[in-house]
Amino acid sequence: LAFNHNKIKVYEWGSGPVILLVHGWAGRALQLDAFITPLLQQGYRVVAFDHKGHGESSSRFSSYPEIVRGTGLVAAHYADTLYGVVAHSIGSNSMFKVSENFERELKMVAVAPMENFIGWLEKMRMRLGIYEDLFAQVIRQIESDSGLNLADLCVLDYEKIRHHDVLLVHDKFDRINQISASHEIQKNLQGTDLIQTE
Repeated sequence: LAFNHNKIKVYEWGSGPVILLVHGWAGRALQLDAFITPLLQQGYRVVAFDHKGHGESSSRFSSYPEIVRGTGLVAAHYADTLYGVVAHSIGSNSMFKVSENFERELKMVAVAPMENFIGWLEKMRMRLGIYEDLFAQVIRQIESDSGLNLADLCVLDYEKIRHHDVLLVHDKFDRINQISASHEIQKNLQGTDLIQTE
């Protein structure tokens, strides 16, 4: 699929209602390959894609706004038959943002969603010793290029996603995406199940 001046690599298997696989930061579509055969056996069409700057998609660079935009592009392409989503890490966050615009119920599995992405960026900035002004300039450029506000993307509108059927899966000892992220989502989305792994 064309994405601005880049291309998003999309993979498809089978036929039937679409289950979309959404990978996380520094991942790729085929890292979710364990889901493909079981979903095909259940009669679903499985669609996966590489975010811009990941896997076989073009560019060496990406950002969270571009991940949200790319997820939205692929979801819109399959909107008529999109039934459900399995997403990981920041891919889960991007799909939650995209699903705010889906009036029809989606079945969603979010594996280890991120919490407080802006706080995570600030920790990374400090760890790498990047000057605050330079970092703010980079964020402004990303927002300008994508047309999206990073702070807005990091806040979920729970009213708009309340009608989706959500399952959270999160490891209790996840060091990167702490389980408190899933607890926060579960608290705000009544009826959401959480499977805690160890």
